Formats: sequence, structure tokens, C-alpha cells
Amino acid sequence: IFEYFVELLPVTLPLLAFSTYEMTAEIFDQTVEYISNNNWVAVDGGQYQANIITPAINGLVVPSIALLFATLVSNTINTLRQRQLQIRTSLNIEANDMRMLSTMVDSLPMELQKVKNHLREYLIQYSSRIIGESKPGLSVDNHMFIGSMDHEMNGFLGVLNKLSMCTYGTVYVNTMQPPGGSAPTMVGKDADHAIHNSASSSTTSATTTTTIPSPPPEIPPSRVPYPVSESHFQLLESQLGLTPYQRHVSSAFLSSPMFSEAYDALTRLRNERSTRLSALQFTYPMMHYVLLALLASSICIVFLMETNQELLIFLSAIQLKILWGMLIGTFSALGVVNYDMVDPFRGRYNVAVSVDQFYTIRESIRATIHMEQEQIRRDKIKADDLAKKINSTKKEPGNTDKDKIAERINANGET
Repeated sequence: IFEYFVELLPVTLPLLAFSTYEMTAEIFDQTVEYISNNNWVAVDGGQYQANIITPAINGLVVPSIALLFATLVSNTINTLRQRQLQIRTSLNIEANDMRMLSTMVDSLPMELQKVKNHLREYLIQYSSRIIGESKPGLSVDNHMFIGSMDHEMNGFLGVLNKLSMCTYGTVYVNTMQPPGGSAPTMVGKDADHAIHNSASSSTTSATTTTTIPSPPPEIPPSRVPYPVSESHFQLLESQLGLTPYQRHVSSAFLSSPMFSEAYDALTRLRNERSTRLSALQFTYPMMHYVLLALLASSICIVFLMETNQELLIFLSAIQLKILWGMLIGTFSALGVVNYDMVDPFRGRYNVAVSVDQFYTIRESIRATIHMEQEQIRRDKIKADDLAKKINSTKKEPGNTDKDKIAERINANGET
């Protein structure tokens, strides 16, 4: 209700000013007479006084006030509008990066179901955080409190780091690590010594039929590479909720470009969050708006001073009423625009539309979690039904193949 009342001010205040101009001019005249405490009466209705003071008003006072007022109003509206556009751009970029991260999580192997749901919960919580930060009427102090970078994406980054470490370590053990983890790497003089022994051994084999292989060079203990065993993955597996089998299978499908794109999206998202919170925390102090109100009031007072003539009011009352209503309407409209743009999520000049997409992202992730859980439940029911059918055939003689199949299904079910 208050918002609609504010929007009606540029319409109601000019009409009120038009209808009350004569009363306002009379009150202003009486106030001036009371302050000046003159012991004489102007017989020409104040025309001579107005003619004397008009050059001073129009020559110096009005240009100074009008120039300062116009500059402040222009800078204020332009800055607040650019702030809204920056917030809208940051929100759209964050939404796009969140969709990208959600797609990356959906593409993870089914063996990482717990990790996928963990990452999705972080995305859901971060969507709720953005929605909470974009509520209309949220104070600057609350923005300072919620502006901490300790948010859900830090947890998302931690899980992604652990998953990346598991993947790279598993690939290293399976492909890059020497067999048994004990093959030494020879550098420097050791490598030259090995090459010399190899050459001498080849020469001897050319002259004689029986050769004695030269012993391998001694390698200092500091140069023997330490092998990576499966025990190094136990902590990461417990933190991610993985079994060794799930870790080995999923590592074959997790590529470096996927992690690179995910890290890039997280970096962009964190940067845009910082930009958005900086824009939300930026605001003009109350003294700035008080100064604008004082300048507007000064221009209104100057208008009343120049029109404080009984003859002018008598001959051009309608024209003065219209000018007075236009002046009040202009200032009230500027005030409403400033009030509307102070909060980027309120009024006609708002960016609340950009926040609606986070509701969609949040509900989409929740629906994906529900669909996957429902699919897992159906697959489990089918597996149980198949196991029951196979168990029922075990009582029949001569079904050795079926017995083996049943044992495999039971083993997979326990795993």
C-alpha cells in the first residue's frame, strides 16, 4: 500500500499545490512580514520590493542553486541506475554459471551418487542465499553481514578438490606409477654410469660369447621414489563417501577439461558475487538526500519571493497556480524516482526479474535429486524381484549356472 501511495505523489501533489497556491502565497507573505518586523506598509502590494530584489535572485542565487541541484540529481540517478544494471548483470552471470555447474554435476558417473547429491545441496543452498540477499527492503547492515565470502561455494570447491585429487591419484597409480612403485629414476652421474656400463657390456658381448652383466649402480635412498598405495586414498574416500571400487570406476570418466571448466565457473561466480555485493553495499548517505530536499525547497522559496506581489497574484492567479503546480510536481517526481532506485529490488525501476530464475534453478535441482532417487528405488525393486526369481530356481536340481548367477547378484547387492 505504501508503494502505491508513493507512486501517486507526482499526481496528487501538483493538484494539491494548484488548489492551495493562494493560501501558500499569503502564508509566505505573512511570514516574511513577521520576520522583517517592518514599521511601514507597501502601498503598491510589494511590486517595488520585488523589482529591486529580482536582479540579485536571478543573477546569482537561482543559477547557483539550480546548477548544484541539477548536477546532484543527474549524478544520483545515473549512479543508482548503473548500480541496478551491474546487479542485474552479476545475477545473470551467476545464474548461468550455476546452470553450468549443475550440468557438470549431472554428468558425473552414477558411482558418485553421494558426491552428486552433496554438490547439488550446495547449489540449492547457494540459490537460497542469493534469493535471500535479493529481498526488497534489506538494509545495508544486513548486506555487510551476508557479504562474507564464507558461503556455500567454498564447500562446493572443497568437494571438487577432493574429487580431483582422488581422480588424479587413481590415474597416477594405474598408469603413471612404475610397477610396484619401486622403479628408481636415475639422473646426473648415476645415469652416465649406467650408460657406460651398458656400452662396456655390449662391447664384451661382441668379442666373447659369455658375458657377465654389470651390477646396477647404487641409488641413494633420497632418490628412490616413494610409491603411492591404496591406503593414501582412505581419508578422501571416507570424506567423499566412496568405496575403492567406485573410485576406480569413476576415475575413468572424469577428465581434466571437465574439472577445468568447473573451476573456471566457480572463479567467475565468486568474482560476480563480490561485484554484486559491492554494488548492493554502495548507497548514498541520508545527508545526500537531505541536501537535495533543501535545494528543491530553496527553489520553491525563490519562486514565492519573485511572485510575492498582490497585483501579479490578482491579474495572473491561474498562471501562477499552474507554474506552482508544475514546480511541485517536478520535484515530487524526482523524489519518487530517487526513492524507487535506492532499493534495486523494489518499485518500478527494479531488477527483481533476474532473481526469479534462481527459484527455477533451485526447484530444477531438487527435481533432479528426486528423479534419481526414484530411479534408484525402481532399480532396486527390479533387482530384488530378479533375485527372488533366481533364488526360487535354486531348489531345482542341475541349475548350476543359475546358482552362479544368483551368487553374483547377491554379491553385487551386498557391494
